[in-house]
Order: sequence, then C-alpha cells, then structure tokens
Amino acid sequence: MDMDDDEEAQYASAKRQMEEETNAASSGHAEEHKRFRFWQPPQDTGGSPQQDNNVNNNGRGPLNGGMKLRRTHSQPPLGAVPQISIPGLDTKRKLIDYIWKEEWYGATARCQQSPGEVRHWSETRNKKGKIMWRKLPIHAVLKMGKHWQPAHYELVHTMLQMFPESAQCADENGDLPLHIIAGCKNVSSPQLAQLVLSYNPKAIQTSNSNGMLPLHRAYAGGAPPAVLQIIYNACPQAAQVIDGRSKLPIQYLRAPRER
Repeated sequence: MDMDDDEEAQYASAKRQMEEETNAASSGHAEEHKRFRFWQPPQDTGGSPQQDNNVNNNGRGPLNGGMKLRRTHSQPPLGAVPQISIPGLDTKRKLIDYIWKEEWYGATARCQQSPGEVRHWSETRNKKGKIMWRKLPIHAVLKMGKHWQPAHYELVHTMLQMFPESAQCADENGDLPLHIIAGCKNVSSPQLAQLVLSYNPKAIQTSNSNGMLPLHRAYAGGAPPAVLQIIYNACPQAAQVIDGRSKLPIQYLRAPRER
C-alpha cells in the first residue's frame, strides 16, 4: 500500500523492533524485551460495551452542532487493561505474525481458531517510554495489502464479526479503521469502506490526533473516487470542517502527478 515517508519509516521501525524482540525472547533474553506489550479488554458479559457516543477512544469527539470537535481526556479503549506478553514465547503473537507476512487466509483461519487474539493490542515504546506504535490486528491488516483482494476483505470482515467494537478503536495516531482506509490511496476499496462504516457510523464525524476527519484523510491520501464518494455522502458537512492544520478537506486535493 502507499504511505508517506514518515508513516512508512514508523511502520518499518515497529515491525523491525517486534522481530528483534521475538528473536531475543526465543534465545533466552525475554526479560530485556518487555517494551512490547499486549492489551486485552475484559471479556464481554453480554451485549456490546456501553460508550459515550460523543467521544471516541482517542479522546476525540464527533462533530458537535455540525462544525465543532470535542476533545476529552484520552482513555484506554473499551476498558482495556495492560498485560505484558513476551513476543516469541506467547501464542497471542501468531495472528500478527500472519499479518506481517500478508498471509490473509492463514490469518483468517487463526482468527477462527483463536478469537481472543483479535482483541489484543500490540505496542512498542522508545527508550523514554513514549508509545511509538500501538495497534489492534485490524489496524495492522488495513495498513497492509490490497483491500480489493477477496482474501483481505474476508479477513477484515471476520475480525469485525468477532470484535465489532474494534471499529471504534483508535491507533497511536488517533486513526480509527475508517481513517486508515480513507488514507490508503489506490489500494482501498469502496466495499471495505462501506463495511467498516457500517460497524461504526459515527467514525465519519470523528477526528484523529491531528484533528483530521476521514474526509480529510481521504483527500490527503488520494483515495479512489468511489471511496471518497462514500465518505463524503456519509457526512457532507465534514467538507466545511477545519482540521488541526487549519485546512478544509478540499485543500488537501492534489493533482494526480503529485500524489
């Protein structure tokens, strides 16, 4: 998929760090590599968890009165509780390993075999303890591959069926799954955008850490016209919202040769 230079470097660094920690753990040095963590929400007790409909998990709220964006203190998504898991020694890594290798059929089978892994957060930190990379498996899989591939679509659909609330969860950049799809340029598909939007309609009005709505991300990332149309139709008033860079969505529009 297409990513900007900073995002690609960040993504490659996170993947490299995870692989290094996995190798170190398997050779008997697990205690030196505890910066990789998993987060697991408590088990469902019946019904979907109740959330404030005005605030997403990154502390960003939907459009307030059509134009304003609310910000609150950020909370761990869906009541998640930190649990340390040593990479390479824990079976909870198998799903993310399939994703790294872009083995979509294997990842789908793993979801069905071990549904709990769909809920696990992968996290890396720098030496100062700052979170550099933090994602659910659904965030990772949407960052990779070509969304129009049937196997890729089937995997995302399976993840959403097993953990519907993942459509409400933001990564380290405050991006919901819909933000990620919107910014995927030529690899995203309208079918996948419609699927993710159906699991969280309020995502269309939710800003990320840079104050960007999915419509901003779609214009900035050069989303295909069909994907852009779905996102615009879901919330036309988003076209009048200014993001954290004081830009309207249309101001990110670039000529094809500049994308």
